[in-house]
Amino acid sequence: FGTDTEKDHHYYTPRVWFAQRYLNPEIEQDPESAELPFIRKANRKISVEDIQYIMKSHFNETKFDPLGHGNEHDRKTYRAISLSRTANSHILQMRDANQNGAAGVQWVGFGIPAFCPHVPFFTNATDTDKSYSEFPKKMDLS
Repeated sequence: FGTDTEKDHHYYTPRVWFAQRYLNPEIEQDPESAELPFIRKANRKISVEDIQYIMKSHFNETKFDPLGHGNEHDRKTYRAISLSRTANSHILQMRDANQNGAAGVQWVGFGIPAFCPHVPFFTNATDTDKSYSEFPKKMDLS
């Protein structure tokens, strides 16, 4: 997200546009503009849920949403943040340890972000639940 090439205007810049648009919808911007600010102030305090929404996004509620109702050209114009080729996502949250007991939380999405939850892992934990730390040699679907 720091270069200014033709590929960026179709691959990265629209993702920045979507995130900035979501966090401050009053701003009018072009999804291919080379003038998008690298940093922009949100119109509210940003929550973990906001970041999850962005990481799970596929240009939701815009004409560029490949799962939406735009015309075929618009739906195929940009590569969304969350697609079937996105294997996982991570969100790092820093909190006040005096109020919360744990300053750091790593939220991990184990799969395509649009279709899986982000699970919290506390950075001061000394153990991990067996469902995440032990894997059977043979999968049992029953």
